[in-house]
Amino acid sequence: MQESALKKSTLILFVCFAATLLAQSPVPKRMQAQVQPATMKFQLEGEPTLIYSNSNSHSPRVYRSTSSVSTVLVDSSRNGYGMVVGNTTPLSYHPDNGFIMAYRQWSFNDPINSGYMGAAWSEDGELFTTYSDLNIIEPAEKMGRYPSAVAGSDYPYIVWNEYTQTGTGGGLYGGRPVYSWDEFYYGGGSFFSPPVDLNNGCSPTPCDPPDNWVGSVSLAHDGDTPVLNAAYSQWSNSLQETSSNRWLYHSNKNMSGYFTFDDPILLFDEADFMQGGFTSNVVIDINESGTGYAAVSSYFKGQSPDSSHTVMIRKTTDYGASWSGEGGTGMDGTDYYYIPRDILKDRFFSDSLMIAKFDTVVFESPFISYEVELKTDPSGGLHIFSTAIPSSGGSVYPAIDESCGIYHFFSNDPSDPESWEIYFVNSTQISFFWDNNWHRIYPSAAISKDDPHVMYVGYMAVADTTETYFNYDVFVQRSIDGGKTWEAPVNVTDTRDRELDEVYPQLAFIATDNEAYIMFESPDYNVQTVTPSDGGSPSQADFKNRVYFSKVTLKPLTVEDSDLLPARIDLAQNYPNPFNPVTVIEFTLPEKAEVSLTVYDLLGNEVTTLLKGPSDAGNHAVSWNGANSPAGIYIYRLQAGSIRKTKKMILLK
Repeated sequence: MQESALKKSTLILFVCFAATLLAQSPVPKRMQAQVQPATMKFQLEGEPTLIYSNSNSHSPRVYRSTSSVSTVLVDSSRNGYGMVVGNTTPLSYHPDNGFIMAYRQWSFNDPINSGYMGAAWSEDGELFTTYSDLNIIEPAEKMGRYPSAVAGSDYPYIVWNEYTQTGTGGGLYGGRPVYSWDEFYYGGGSFFSPPVDLNNGCSPTPCDPPDNWVGSVSLAHDGDTPVLNAAYSQWSNSLQETSSNRWLYHSNKNMSGYFTFDDPILLFDEADFMQGGFTSNVVIDINESGTGYAAVSSYFKGQSPDSSHTVMIRKTTDYGASWSGEGGTGMDGTDYYYIPRDILKDRFFSDSLMIAKFDTVVFESPFISYEVELKTDPSGGLHIFSTAIPSSGGSVYPAIDESCGIYHFFSNDPSDPESWEIYFVNSTQISFFWDNNWHRIYPSAAISKDDPHVMYVGYMAVADTTETYFNYDVFVQRSIDGGKTWEAPVNVTDTRDRELDEVYPQLAFIATDNEAYIMFESPDYNVQTVTPSDGGSPSQADFKNRVYFSKVTLKPLTVEDSDLLPARIDLAQNYPNPFNPVTVIEFTLPEKAEVSLTVYDLLGNEVTTLLKGPSDAGNHAVSWNGANSPAGIYIYRLQAGSIRKTKKMILLK
């Protein structure tokens, strides 16, 4: 009894002391951190505790590797807006300070507003402290969205967009980028500051530029000085504004977490691109040496040096203060670097698609998706991740071949068109995505802080399907050779429940050699929060979403662990080509299969069968002597199980 009374007295004293501190604080009470008691670790909003972990072993497609996944429920979101685009960064990790997350928060007491900004911090990724209603200043209606989290060495930051005029749909100077920082560093008892405008003190009245919307954020450190860059897409629609430029806010100093910003920099001018606009938002990443890139995907306008849908790039070497390409100093007299059409066509999809799938279609080049991911490695190398599919005459052809999926585009010097290297990450079941809206399959990427050759890609994909429904899960893949080859995917969620999707995954930029960190949302299909403006069926973003955090831990790899089997069936281009009269054809198999390798002429007549029967997993090479065949173009086709690969070769005499 005495011990119980003592504990009660201690608790009363602690509460009184805490109340005194709060009374002295100049920060509004509702902005204070809401610390979860240890005994209620993950029980949020009256929901049952939901903690699960799974372990699995993958067949040795590339490497023998085991993985374990631990997932915790952090909070709930009003809806998925803020995670439905690929360029926001709602999860950030700092090795010394832990994890910071940002999301649109659920509010039981406010059925109208859908833009409460919430945040969460964790030192270890297990116990999270949540922060509510970061956007307490005007307007009265909570209209924040598209948040990014930044775990700095000094403070954690949350950056988002805020409607300042409701009912306008953004535009008419009603949208502004703002940020808030934790005034007491990291941890329990902290307070986030009132939101601060990024637009150099411009008020909600007309300013230059107006109405910046979806943003991408990058934080680097110039010595001891943190430098924050936020690249924003300008609001545009036919009734309000005609401009859709992409602007950059670059901080010039930091004092106790408070940034001031230079006048905005015009990164991408809509006048340079197709129909005066873009197909993607801007994405940006700057490393600790001050080198970084910004990118959008689009077409050049009018008579351009390149007519394919590709990635437009600008580069900085001074932490974002200035950008290359301005004034026509980019490629071909433009203001930008880009991946040329010829590079894409020659190194990406081959004519195998034409022969294998559509006899009458000649594919011009691959079509890079509307949203891309960008990472700058410590050496200044540029890594772009995107979904890509073949195109012809302005039309795209999703899900026609297993080679459609996520690709890694790498360049040490994007000013050199020949510098680009292209690597396959994984095929995706593109045809099942939101009624063929394959462009929403944007990946998220991370680079290890320990070894820049270790990289991760995260994405959502269809885990299993039936005739009546399909189920989305979150996947993570790792590469240990700079993105050239990739391990088999790890299913982070693996729920296999037709009523439970896991969507909008976002990796923290920083990972370790054996561990990646990812957040995602899971919509509650029983609680719809948003009515689609077009009157159509709701998407995952239109429901209450539970916010999760996962650690994906992989087995450390050594040379001895690697069996170096290919990740997929692949047919290489013959060499030499053209040839006279002997050439070599190589192919790879991830596992033993029944194989046929056949040569045809252009009329479809079989010339010879080079190989037929079972072949072991691994690399194979077969030669063909065309001495008895006339000069011309020939087709060689590999059939392995249900997979068919086809390429062209030229015999000269």
